Amino acid sequence: MQPSQHPTIPSSTEVCIVGAGIVGILCALELVERGHRVVCLEKDRVGWAQSGRNLGWIRQQGRDPAELPLMVEACRLWKELGERCGSAALAFEETGINYLGLHPSDAQRYETFAAALEAHGVRPERLDRRRIAQLYPLPEQRWQYGLRTPGDGRVAPAFAAPAIANAVLEKGGRIFETCAVRSIDPGGDGRVRIETDLGDLTAERVVIASGAGSASLAAGAAARLPQLCVESTVTEVFDPSNLWRGSGTDGVLAFYRTAQGHVGLSLCKGFVHRVGPQTLRHLGHYARSLRSCLQMARLALPRKGSGDVNPAPSRKVVRDSMSAARQRGLIGPNARVRRCWAGSIDLLPDFLPVLDTPHAGGSVFVATGFSGHGFGIAPAVARVVGHWAGGRAQPHDLTRFRFNRFFDRSPLAQGPTF
Repeated sequence: MQPSQHPTIPSSTEVCIVGAGIVGILCALELVERGHRVVCLEKDRVGWAQSGRNLGWIRQQGRDPAELPLMVEACRLWKELGERCGSAALAFEETGINYLGLHPSDAQRYETFAAALEAHGVRPERLDRRRIAQLYPLPEQRWQYGLRTPGDGRVAPAFAAPAIANAVLEKGGRIFETCAVRSIDPGGDGRVRIETDLGDLTAERVVIASGAGSASLAAGAAARLPQLCVESTVTEVFDPSNLWRGSGTDGVLAFYRTAQGHVGLSLCKGFVHRVGPQTLRHLGHYARSLRSCLQMARLALPRKGSGDVNPAPSRKVVRDSMSAARQRGLIGPNARVRRCWAGSIDLLPDFLPVLDTPHAGGSVFVATGFSGHGFGIAPAVARVVGHWAGGRAQPHDLTRFRFNRFFDRSPLAQGPTF
């Protein structure tokens, strides 16, 4: 990202966005293109946290049905984003994403995904062993069943948010990095007061899109949001010997391969949750999803030093990812680790986000808790925020994403795991 042209924080703005991850920075782009005066505040650097450390998948399949209308729109918007921002860094690789399995139960689960996609006008491809062998011409390949959404793909996450930030600046938005927000106080005069490390400002509307830090930033009832985090390690390997392309998962390993021979690997059950006071505080909310969480993540003691925002990659997960990839023939014996990294994924108990104001008609909008699904769906979330900021009716049903669902005793349906 180019240096901000506004080194001094303004005393007021129309819309203040807290967080410059992929959701926050796309909200900034959407709003500035709609003519709003926008200030975006980021405590670290643009796209520095999980937004730049994920697999970069833009996937419609494997989604909760309530997310699908948003995700279908998001997939279309991702394909336009490179031209919209004038950046090759946002190139969309439409290679499809494949869900693969060995057992009839996998086929049944994928059929549920396929039916949901077809209900929203998306045509997935059901895969048999022969078709899978065409996609993955590997001697070790044993998958029997699969589902492929050809229109899905990938954008390189490390470059996406900074490229969008450059477009925000060019269109008149203001971005302040290394600017931590200390408090957000909705006043009685219709203005929201934001206290930051670089000074204070007021805004007519505030969007909280700061990932794991969102609950602690939101005033009043929003501070009770039952948000927890897990650490995720990704390994990228250089291996020019294989011919397969695209992205896929079989429930044990998630993987992608680029045209340059870079193979990304992530263990589907290689997450870590650092137990702390928030764990005990929110444990009751996670009672229904506890089994799923424990299947995906192991518990560990808190880290010393860097904390949750910049976790170190797990060496064990790197070794296990390499082993799983070799067993599947996805990488050869001479493949070598190019780099590895870790990020912190914020969760909510039903693995679905909050897209709502904590109080009806409020001037603070919370967009958080994407549970590992946020990178792909972000452009559509930005459209939701754009409608809210402009006082327009929402084009999508956001009932499943309301803030009060954790507190109004309504039954919660668990979405796809992180």
